[in-house]
Amino acid sequence: MKRAIIKTTHLCKSFSIGKEKLDIINNMNLEIYEGDFTIIMGSSGAGKSTLLYAISTMDQYSQGKVELLGKDITSFNENQIAKIRKNDMAFIFQGINLLPDMTLFENVSFNGYSPSKSKKSVNQKAQLLLKKLGLEKDVYKYPSEVSGGQKQRTAIARALINEPKIIFADEPTGALNSSMGMVVLDILTQLNNEGQSIVMVTHDLKAASRGNRILYLKDGRIDGELSLDHLGEGSLKEREEVVYKFLNEKNW
Repeated sequence: MKRAIIKTTHLCKSFSIGKEKLDIINNMNLEIYEGDFTIIMGSSGAGKSTLLYAISTMDQYSQGKVELLGKDITSFNENQIAKIRKNDMAFIFQGINLLPDMTLFENVSFNGYSPSKSKKSVNQKAQLLLKKLGLEKDVYKYPSEVSGGQKQRTAIARALINEPKIIFADEPTGALNSSMGMVVLDILTQLNNEGQSIVMVTHDLKAASRGNRILYLKDGRIDGELSLDHLGEGSLKEREEVVYKFLNEKNW
């Protein structure tokens, strides 16, 4: 039986616009499981990114409870939140957000430095991660000197430096062309096959087909769910056809 690593109970997120209250996440009960590649989809305004940020400590929610890795984070203070972000999770965004004045190597290694680790061991790990992601010839280049795909692969290496239990990704291929996007998706798929838990928001069918569980949001609620576990490592075309049929039924 799979272990729930994220659990929400009656989760709500709302905004006030003048005298009106806009519910973005509406009384959501959800479990996300260890080892899964969970995809969050839905039409524009459905609450996809809002949900991702709420369950990953990146944004506050209005009501309800979030349990992350067995800990109720509802009442966590800033220091506790910072610790769980540093030690247990990582983020990959569409905007990539590499530091422009640091080399690719420095962007990755800097994120791993801590009093509990030797600088040498972190540097060695950064080199290994960059090599694993095909960037061994680019480690001393700056972000302005490499392609969007190379930047995103660097962002993935940076995300992995602290061995996170969960990777949260928000449209990680959204700023890439199709070939670069496929490279990034191949990397995320490989990481998941190695046991990495991933939660990803996407609007792209090809990206969604890499997951094993798809959650479809509508008006701040879970309007449907699709499991791809039965397909195993079947062909991408077969997976895409199943996902397309599911999304079509949702009028996506």
